[in-house]
Amino acid sequence: MQRIARLVNPGQAAASNGEPFRWPLRVYYEDTDLGGVVYYANYLKFMERARTEWLRALGIEMSALARDEQCQFVVSRADVAFRQPARLDDALVATVRLVRRSPARLVLDQRDAKGDTELVHATITLACITTDLGAKYMTLGWIHRFSKRTEMVVAYYKMDNERNAQYSPGPAVNGVNVAPGADTQAFGIGLWHYF
Repeated sequence: MQRIARLVNPGQAAASNGEPFRWPLRVYYEDTDLGGVVYYANYLKFMERARTEWLRALGIEMSALARDEQCQFVVSRADVAFRQPARLDDALVATVRLVRRSPARLVLDQRDAKGDTELVHATITLACITTDLGAKYMTLGWIHRFSKRTEMVVAYYKMDNERNAQYSPGPAVNGVNVAPGADTQAFGIGLWHYF
């Protein structure tokens, strides 16, 4: 997709002095575990907020991007190094710096820091995917547990293909050729036992 090249100009991607984009944060009680230390997954939430605000500072609103461009960013890779913990009430700064871009991906250098101390460093790869797949997918499922290790699973899948899309709704119909624009459905039942 050529959307990323049009949306993110490398000259805009950093602050005017070449520094990374900075987003201040505060560690709240909800961010911590029982010991008052930030739970590891919350550092990624801090980075997500900083990425969203970075894009907003570039004039890219996520809701408008999905609505007007039929595009959304998803994390396709995250290489994360946890160096030191943050604690309750700490004032942090999450930073974002564009490392490289391609027609369908952005690679970002992101950090969470307390003052001059880097707490978490990550290389995040975002992929730009389309939100207009030309299909609507519905799944209804039911699981009944017979024991701690045995359960029965029943599922119904339905795919409404639009504009000549050719999607099938799951493993029960894989390998079947779907005519362009044809709707498909499947029903499955299974017994699972965990050894």
